[in-house]
Amino acid sequence: MFLRVLSGAFALLFLFGAAVQWNDPDPLRWMAAYAAAAAVSASAALGRLQLAPTAIVLAVLTGWLALWSPALADSSLDAMQSFGMSGAAREEEVREAWGLLLLVFWMGVLFGAALRGRRTAAEASR
Repeated sequence: MFLRVLSGAFALLFLFGAAVQWNDPDPLRWMAAYAAAAAVSASAALGRLQLAPTAIVLAVLTGWLALWSPALADSSLDAMQSFGMSGAAREEEVREAWGLLLLVFWMGVLFGAALRGRRTAAEASR
């Protein structure tokens, strides 16, 4: 039950994340990433988490994070001081990389839950 409630909270957080991408220089791909994570989170909140969609979203986001991970190396809290676009491209990259890290982390949690659910179902059918 705790995972379902937490998944609902993350679904709402990721929907908010998708909505605030409108002012981004490349909003569509970021909105799609947050919306996909919101959809997987919502399915988990509803008790309908499936392994394949979770794995696909996790794989895509992990690959994308690998490309953006250099921005994490020299990140600072200065990039998190405001939600507005300050014009500093480096700050935007840092915020986007941390957002991807959060998405990947939560999709990893849900992927683990989906794997456990599949194993439990397989053991119950034996």
